[in-house]
Amino acid sequence: MSQPTDDRQPEGSVCGGEMYETEVGDRDPSEAVVDVVSAIRDVEPADLDPLYRTVDPDALDSLCTNEDLGAQPTIRFDYEGLVVTVSASNTITVVEP
Repeated sequence: MSQPTDDRQPEGSVCGGEMYETEVGDRDPSEAVVDVVSAIRDVEPADLDPLYRTVDPDALDSLCTNEDLGAQPTIRFDYEGLVVTVSASNTITVVEP
């Protein structure tokens, strides 16, 4: 897996081997996914396939930020050849299969 360039690496991220993990931070989870994947692939976010072709960004944001659900969902999906996991604890983990 290619290392993201320093100027594109999300703040608070840890990169090593085949797994990349970062915090959502102040962004919507869907925006954070695109940021992380574009950093891993070393491309601009606009050069990625639109996230909505893989997962509904509004549903992803809602599930991960809705405290009224009473559960801590974890959403896993394939995007740009990577396995992306978004947890309600505001953590995004990306693994190259």
